Amino acid sequence: MLIHLAIAVGCAHIFERPTERLRAVYHQNIFKALVVGLLFEIMLPVIAVVLIITIIGIPVALIALPLAIVAAGFLGFAAFCLFISDYVRAKDAASHESRFQQILIGFAILQVPVIGFFLGLIIDSQAMAIVFGIVSGMLLLIVFTASLGGAILTRFGSRYYGGRIEPGVRIGPDLTAVSEKTEAPEVKSVNARIIMAAGRFRLTKCLAEGVLCGVTGSYNRELLKYDYGFTPHGDRGDFRFATDSEGKRLLDLEGRESNWQIEFNSEVDLQLKTTVGAAKCEIDVGGLKLSRLDLEIGAADARVDFSAVNRTNLDNFTVEAGACKLQMVNIGNSRFRRLQFDGGVGKFVLDFSGQFDYRAEAKVTVGMGAMTLIVPRGLGLQLRADENWLSSLDFSKEHLVAVAGSGVYETEGFDAASGQLILTLEIGLGSANIEFK
Repeated sequence: MLIHLAIAVGCAHIFERPTERLRAVYHQNIFKALVVGLLFEIMLPVIAVVLIITIIGIPVALIALPLAIVAAGFLGFAAFCLFISDYVRAKDAASHESRFQQILIGFAILQVPVIGFFLGLIIDSQAMAIVFGIVSGMLLLIVFTASLGGAILTRFGSRYYGGRIEPGVRIGPDLTAVSEKTEAPEVKSVNARIIMAAGRFRLTKCLAEGVLCGVTGSYNRELLKYDYGFTPHGDRGDFRFATDSEGKRLLDLEGRESNWQIEFNSEVDLQLKTTVGAAKCEIDVGGLKLSRLDLEIGAADARVDFSAVNRTNLDNFTVEAGACKLQMVNIGNSRFRRLQFDGGVGKFVLDFSGQFDYRAEAKVTVGMGAMTLIVPRGLGLQLRADENWLSSLDFSKEHLVAVAGSGVYETEGFDAASGQLILTLEIGLGSANIEFK
């Protein structure tokens, strides 16, 4: 069981996107996944025989096909654990489980018949062992069959199944308009997961009265698929939106073939995780009630703006930026407690302007990129910098003075400042420049 759990946890974390796509299939149409998986199981002997007869297909039949089935089984099982945990979490609306906890909950539920079987053996109850043995065997078959079906429908998790094109309206020869809105007055907290593959993307506060969250946009349905869903669990809900490329051709960054706007109500507690690929995006979370923000920025041109003061404390704030151009402004309005920023080979700007009247920590790592940090005058800054002869760090000695014997720099009157930022810089082959404005 421990080995099986370790594999499930590993698949769910290492292959997060594929497992999320299989999880989405189970939510959309679990019965279709079962039917497709069952048909594949029925046709499997025929497929294997045909491959062996062709001689060239022998390696596929004896090696590739079994490996593919095993991989589908493990990925599907991890996704099924997440799928089961979604319904259990609805019973406890106040809980906010991590991905590991979700896997653990689903796994524990799926193991109940197995535990019952072994318990029957231990207490020497043949009837109990037989009943739970049959139940566990049937459950294993159902999960495995759904895993095969989900893997086929999503091409091993490489794309989202089906998308949601029913609400779409053709607005041109190539584009489809989309409008999705959710009203759930009982929901007070939203856990949002957004994956934007390509195109143009904007996130902002919802101004429509009574609307909890919404998605509007247009896309080329021949090149792109999208998935949207909202699942309520009492007074909280799970929001998901994802786009996935359907063709090999890259979409333009200006949004002519993929253009989206996502909105959230400012009255609900928002926990947001966003992954942006080859896209041009503007994320304005000003005025929202944002308690968690995780950003993964790929080959994108992105701007993140805290245009108004956050309505709660931002307890978790992480940014992973790759080969991109990223500008983050008015960070002082975010009311963050700790910021973890990992920059790759791009160009990054972190502007800590705004209502910065609290104490916070930020750890900024720069690989081969160029980092500019803008610090408003009057903010107390304490700097710890880890650089080497391959890196470059530039700041004004007028504003930052060395603390004797500590390797730390501080602004004058740091301890007495109303706002205090403790900044740790780690620079690899890149550069960092600190500006005071």
